[in-house]
Amino acid sequence: MASRSLCAATCLLLTTACGSAPEPKAGQSQASANGSTTTQRLNPGLWQQTGTLANSAGPAQSRCVSPQEAVSANGTDTQIREALAAQAAKDDCTIRSVTIHGPTIAWVQSCGGTTLSMSTEYRGDSSTTTMSGGGLRAMTTESVRIGDC
Repeated sequence: MASRSLCAATCLLLTTACGSAPEPKAGQSQASANGSTTTQRLNPGLWQQTGTLANSAGPAQSRCVSPQEAVSANGTDTQIREALAAQAAKDDCTIRSVTIHGPTIAWVQSCGGTTLSMSTEYRGDSSTTTMSGGGLRAMTTESVRIGDC
């Protein structure tokens, strides 16, 4: 369950589409049509992810992230919260809290009796996601954009 949650959480911000938004340069903020702020955290393209648990790397996985899908990380705070809640619900989990600060999105979710803390720091063409809690060792996923789709 925990590794599935890490994959779901990591993949969520690389796969969930919430609409479209203008694309400012990486790390820059921009006001959206409704006055909310969006930040370019994640650039669309072909991404490769590698997870690490207890200093042991898992197999790399690749997928294409469209501009529309990137909104799950680049959207307004409301769009990001809605995307996290929707994915959590699919996994029978509940989002307890979400903190969005610049390039970092952190959240706490409960799945059954397990509470997990996750955080993703975006750098435009790379990101690092960490997950801890539930009595498990901390897990890290490194993601890099390797080109266009």
